[in-house]
Amino acid sequence: MVRVAARGLIRVGIEGTIRHPFRSLLSIASLGFGVGAVLITIAIGSGAKATVVDQLLAIGRNAIFVNPGAPVVHGVRRAAEISATLTVADGQALQEAIPLLQSICWTVGETVQAIHGPWNWKTRVVGITPSCLEIRNWSFIAGRPFEEEDLVRNKSVAIIGLTVLRNLFEVGEEAVSARIRLSKHLVAPQGLMTGTGEGIQIKTGCAPPLPLLVQNPRVGESEDRARRAPCVSEGLSRSCAGRGRLPLYELYEPLWRSWGRHDVDSVPSNCSAPAWTFEIVGVLAPKGVNAFGYDLDDVIYVPFSTALHRIKGHALTEPVEAILASTRRREEISLAIEQIRSLLRERHGKGSEQTDDFTIRTDVEMSGVSQAADAELTQMLVAVAAVSLLGAGVGIMNMLLVSVTERTREIGVRMAVGAKRRHILVQFLIEALFLSLIGGVLGIALGVCGARLITMAAGWPTIISAESVAVALLFSLAVGLFFGLYPANKAARLSPIEALRYE
Repeated sequence: MVRVAARGLIRVGIEGTIRHPFRSLLSIASLGFGVGAVLITIAIGSGAKATVVDQLLAIGRNAIFVNPGAPVVHGVRRAAEISATLTVADGQALQEAIPLLQSICWTVGETVQAIHGPWNWKTRVVGITPSCLEIRNWSFIAGRPFEEEDLVRNKSVAIIGLTVLRNLFEVGEEAVSARIRLSKHLVAPQGLMTGTGEGIQIKTGCAPPLPLLVQNPRVGESEDRARRAPCVSEGLSRSCAGRGRLPLYELYEPLWRSWGRHDVDSVPSNCSAPAWTFEIVGVLAPKGVNAFGYDLDDVIYVPFSTALHRIKGHALTEPVEAILASTRRREEISLAIEQIRSLLRERHGKGSEQTDDFTIRTDVEMSGVSQAADAELTQMLVAVAAVSLLGAGVGIMNMLLVSVTERTREIGVRMAVGAKRRHILVQFLIEALFLSLIGGVLGIALGVCGARLITMAAGWPTIISAESVAVALLFSLAVGLFFGLYPANKAARLSPIEALRYE
């Protein structure tokens, strides 16, 4: 009997909803857009959190970064405290004295011009010890990591990032075992070039050859190289005007290829800047751009000892650019930082009142800015979506109030033949929940499609999980229940006699 009564209430509630289809459709649409906005907001927030996690993994797992120079206080760092203060000996001391550190390494870096065949790319070469790859959580798409023998024998081997690969090699060209040249100022024989090429001043003397003049973006592999390259001035060859232009690429390609077969000692004697030949032994898996806009794949790694002796020209006693370390568990990071700070202050002779001459940061701190920005963006979007849902809820309440007014006599008749107040209340709540359910389903469809469109159009990562869909649907039902409660209660409180007299 109760089951039959419940079915009757559901039937009457649904019939009351479809009695005015256009009015119901407007309420469903407004609620659907609100639920879709909530779902898209959750998807963007989930995608942002996943991006932060990826950035943490890209920076390193449980990583600690020690850089030279005093910490910045209120945006100011004293000039006397900016100089390099970390050495290889500091790193070795940390490795021996702090058992909490699972891995430790040190680095030196230099901006260089990398050359392979006719192509060049300005990038950064970083000398590392083998454990740096483990701390930074690097993986490989080809080749191998460094070995201890590479450091002991100062081998001229290199590991390149994906950005370097794309700018130095043709599509499909094998990079592992290929040779590249690294130079700070690799130059052509004196007197070969004078004049100006596409806004780049080419001075008389030992000037850069073409591959150093054209920082090739490799945008559109089918684009004609001659159209992108600077022209040779009329004093050296044909005029740059018209179809007779002769690109510098063609003029210097034979010379460039001949240089590529030799090491630094074979550079012409009238050129002063050296270049070093390195064999590629590995290609790193892509990590993309971090929160600060830095391309993590635009890097070349070489053995630390090789970078020190060949590129930097330093001894092991000279300063290093950074010391990297990692712990086994994230809970150990705070204690490890305290021990690192204490040992370095002792080694650098710092008194209790003196500031540190180094800066310690963790992977969590380095990604904190991005995480905070993502959280603020998510909160703002949630607020916007909440406003739209409130508008949809007000629309449902207005529709039900109009329905109560129109069906006053019907309510009076039902109460006169024995319907209880709770039956009238449930009937109108069912109408509100039915509208909310249909609007929630519509909103889920709009949210899924909208999230995919945002990912395709703007490139923002979006993640829609089963939990987010359930939250959006429950939120929709809650809005319908909340805003439908007042009209339903108003209908249930009508006096049967007054309702029957209503015209």
